[in-house]
Amino acid sequence: MLRQVLEARGADLSATETIAADWAEQHGIIRTWAEYDTIAGVAQRERYDELVTTSCAAVSSEQVESLRDSLAYGPLLAALREAEAFGLDVGRGLPRLVSGRTFGGADDVAAVLHGRVERWIQASSPQQRASADRIVGLFPRLGGVTDQDMARALDERQTLLERRAREATTTAVEHRQPWAAQLGAPPSDPARRELWLRRLDTVAAYRERWGITDRTILGTREPTSLEQEAQRRLAQGAVEGALSITRDERVSVGAVGQALESQVSRGGAEM
Repeated sequence: MLRQVLEARGADLSATETIAADWAEQHGIIRTWAEYDTIAGVAQRERYDELVTTSCAAVSSEQVESLRDSLAYGPLLAALREAEAFGLDVGRGLPRLVSGRTFGGADDVAAVLHGRVERWIQASSPQQRASADRIVGLFPRLGGVTDQDMARALDERQTLLERRAREATTTAVEHRQPWAAQLGAPPSDPARRELWLRRLDTVAAYRERWGITDRTILGTREPTSLEQEAQRRLAQGAVEGALSITRDERVSVGAVGQALESQVSRGGAEM
């Protein structure tokens, strides 16, 4: 009887873990961002299609025909959304990127254009990149969607991304996971604490997005794509921001401690 009870309990735990794993996969960063990115792409596809076609008017007809069939066409449109999230004017910028250099005998015009747009983004000012409208400080948020159903779908997935990132951050802080512990302790001041947690949300989202599970904060492997490289820079900025808040907290706490010691010393002298 005891053996049967224990076996049944083990089965229940396994089922619970399976459900938790399934929920995490369904609502995780990777899947939710993929859904957001896909919906955003559909919402902006017609406008970007027209922009790319107009910009490539001087490109050979054979290259233009193969443009939309390229595996790099989707990433190209995503990069254009990224550029707009930075506040860059893609309506003026893309034609310049096309006419600035010839494509020569390029087999994949979309891939070449994707690279040019990514370099254009990287060349933008750090202040411009820092002020970009992003979800959890990492993913470009699409605004100005007029279709109500698509706008609602995007808002729902933005909420899921924010919730999932905060859950990962809370777990990491409470369990003193090595990567979070390296960023210090949560500040005591509520406003400063929230700013610190937001920085960790960015790091947690980056780690989950790119499958980083080791003890280091951002992983030891070099980025394998332009997207990861760009997001790693954003995550590194979040790391530096969190450490800055931690240092300020230590200085503040130290100043309070010195003030209290001074008051105690004066009180003892008066006695």
